[in-house]
This record gives sequence, C-alpha cells and structure tokens, in this order.
Amino acid sequence: MAAEKLCPPPSSLPEGADDLRMNENDFLFSKAKNSIMWLEVDIWEVIRSKKTTDQLLDSTEQFGIPLPNSVSRVKGVLYKQKALIEQKNLEILQLKKATPKEIKKAKERFDIAKQEFCSILEKAEYVD
Repeated sequence: MAAEKLCPPPSSLPEGADDLRMNENDFLFSKAKNSIMWLEVDIWEVIRSKKTTDQLLDSTEQFGIPLPNSVSRVKGVLYKQKALIEQKNLEILQLKKATPKEIKKAKERFDIAKQEFCSILEKAEYVD
C-alpha cells in the first residue's frame, strides 16, 4: 500500500541546485517509526546534554536538523496513510457496487486527502 504513488513527480530543478525535497518514498511507515523513536527517546538525550537553550539551538547536527526532519516525515506519513485509506475505501465501495452517491462521497474524501498529502509533499524539504 505505501509503495503507491499518489502525487505527480516533482518538477526538475535548475542544473547544479541541491535537491533537498522529500519524495513519496520518504513517507514510509518504517521511516516515520524511526522518526518517532528519535522524538520519544533521542531528543531527550540531546536536550539533557545541553546546559542552556542557546547550546541546544546551536546544536544543528543533534537537534536543528533531526527535529524538523522527523516532524516533517511523521506528518507526511500520516497524511499519506489517510489518502491511501480513503483510496482503498473508494475501491471497496466500487467493488461492492455501492450507490453512486456513496461512491461520489468516497471519491470526494479521497480527492481531498490526496490533495492534502500532495500539498504537503510539494512543500516538504529536508533541513540540512
């Protein structure tokens, strides 16, 4: 289910530009699970190791990069999973020969969820 592509491929970047954009393969459950582990466990070790807030905020490698990347990954996975669930619900209704009204509502829910995910994906970039 997670391997399905919901969004169009990103546009090309100018030659030589660093591509920090996240792609759909970055929004897999396994990657979100790793990000959650970092948010639940590792972040506290980083916070405890710093004496001041300034030290924490200056800690790019330990805090400034992993935090926003982890949050973006988890957020993307949640929205992608919602879209995939709505897609499967639509497919089930179509197979069950549901009423046109039920199918229309399911398609609307899928289209909204897909658009929400694609909008997040379009803006998602790694902090580096």
